[in-house]
Amino acid sequence: MKKYLLFWVLGGLLIVGCEEGVTPVLGTPEPYTAYGTFNPMSDTQAVRLYAIDEVLDTENTQPLAARVVSTNLTDGSQQVWRDSIVTFDDGQRGNVFWSAFRPTFGQRYRLTMERLADGATATVEMAVPPEVAIEVLPPVSTEIRGRLPIRINGAAPRLLRVRVRYDTGIVVLDNTTFEEGFLPTAEVTLSYQEQVQQVNGDWMIEVDILSDLLDLKQALLRVGDITSFPDPIGVRDIVLLLDIVEDAWNPAVGTFDPEVLVQPNTFSNVENGFGFVGAGYSLTRSILPDSLVLCRANYDVPGGCP
Repeated sequence: MKKYLLFWVLGGLLIVGCEEGVTPVLGTPEPYTAYGTFNPMSDTQAVRLYAIDEVLDTENTQPLAARVVSTNLTDGSQQVWRDSIVTFDDGQRGNVFWSAFRPTFGQRYRLTMERLADGATATVEMAVPPEVAIEVLPPVSTEIRGRLPIRINGAAPRLLRVRVRYDTGIVVLDNTTFEEGFLPTAEVTLSYQEQVQQVNGDWMIEVDILSDLLDLKQALLRVGDITSFPDPIGVRDIVLLLDIVEDAWNPAVGTFDPEVLVQPNTFSNVENGFGFVGAGYSLTRSILPDSLVLCRANYDVPGGCP
């Protein structure tokens, strides 16, 4: 069964696995492969650690004879990490080192992983992104329908996984209770990664709720017992989701395809080792506009549009 040696930890998201074709890293003096993220919005940090010996231990049920320490390069403070055996969603078990601390926004850290048997050491440094804010701007023009300008303030180095999630449905009236509701409903998430632009150190995203309307109607067709496009539809919420990450999250191959990144050193920042340990965090913000903006973009609202 094909699995991936891609360990992605962002905002509590953990995707882990192994790839059968990782033999190029075997027989090398490097002690470890490591994957993880330093998250300044989490009280606990975690890194998946693979030992490299005669084989790459993609599955292990025993503690590793390793010492893992993180150092704040600004004030010199250190944290000693603890080993744990974790069972992942695919049933595999492996070593996850963790430490209970919260990295500081805008500061640099070094993670040191030492093999106790011979002192071989792998290290990685990362820069925790600064704290940013999501600002919903007024429309550029009242003549432009359904476009919501969003600015990410705070000089974020890079944005990843930029998405907009719609909680949408058909507005109906219950003649028994005379209350309005949504039936059927659908939660639709659309990628906005390609719409991100950097302007004067900030990032701009223009969410086009009018253009997204077709995707929402198609989603309702799939989940509802209806045979034609529902019109009009309403939304209970519109949510912007994105990851704020350091510049190191920039694969040389220009893609985050696990099939590509699994190859050794294709996307690696670990010195004397393999893998990737970066810094970043996730943000979520409701950007639901007022009823007038929704009506101008051909959405229905409780009580009906004027």
